Order: sequence, then structure tokens, then C-alpha cells
Amino acid sequence: MELLATQARRLLFDAGCRVVDGNLLSQPTAQGKGDDSDDAKEAVEIACPTRPVPEEFAFDYRGIWARGYHADQGFVVAAGSELRATETHSLRKNIKRLRADLLARDVVVPIAGVTDRLRFQVDWCFFSAAVAAKFVAGAHVAGTKWVLPRNAPPIGRAT
Repeated sequence: MELLATQARRLLFDAGCRVVDGNLLSQPTAQGKGDDSDDAKEAVEIACPTRPVPEEFAFDYRGIWARGYHADQGFVVAAGSELRATETHSLRKNIKRLRADLLARDVVVPIAGVTDRLRFQVDWCFFSAAVAAKFVAGAHVAGTKWVLPRNAPPIGRAT
């Protein structure tokens, strides 16, 4: 049951539901509510960073569920994202080596009961969106496979 609950929370978070995993941004943390000193203001600032949320992209290729965003260092594929387990012959050798390396390091792991997909355990930064697309697809595809999601607005988002 714990595994089921953990996976359900990750899916809800990936779908945009932030209520399960956090405080409302407009309210102080539980620690901040109980403390009337000057430390309470600092606790709220630490718990609610003001940096903007990066624009999230969805992967649009063969039904692979993956999310990513641009960062200062490159393109980040989010934890929980899937990637195709098989590789095409056209995939570059350096991408094949990287896939094998991340699988050996448990950055990417098999999904229980699913034979054709693997899952990212952590956020992973790639040099570019094109390299991330090749890695996730297991094929020589372009970075244009990362698109803005076309679905409805996220559910349960706290404001």
C-alpha cells in the first residue's frame, strides 16, 4: 500500500496537483505559525521561494509520458518521466552509452510490470532538448518533440 500511495502522489504531482505535497504559498509553514518571533518570517521565506516556476514541456512521441523544462545548464527531464526501453539502430553511440551508464547507476530504472518503458528516479539535466529527446525516445529524433502540453489546466493548484 505504501508503494501504491507513493506512486499515486507522484502521478498527482506530475499532473499538476500541488495540494498533496506542499503548503499553500500564501500561508506560513506549520513551524512559522507556532513561532511569533522574527524567525517565523524567515521560515516562510525559506518554505516559499519566490523564483518563477519553469515552463514545463511534454514529450510528444509514441505515447511516451515525460516532462521537462529548460534550465541554466541545459534541458532537465523531470523525475518520474518515462523513456523507451528499446533503442533504434540510428541512435548515436554516445546516447547509447549514456543510457547504459544511467541504467547501471539506477538513475533510470525498470517499471514494475511494464516491459517497454523505463523511469527516471531523479531530475536529470541534458546538454540540450535535442539530446534529451534522443535519450527519452531511444531514437534519432529532434528536440521539437518537446511541446507545450495541450491538456486542461492543472487540477488542485494552490494560489
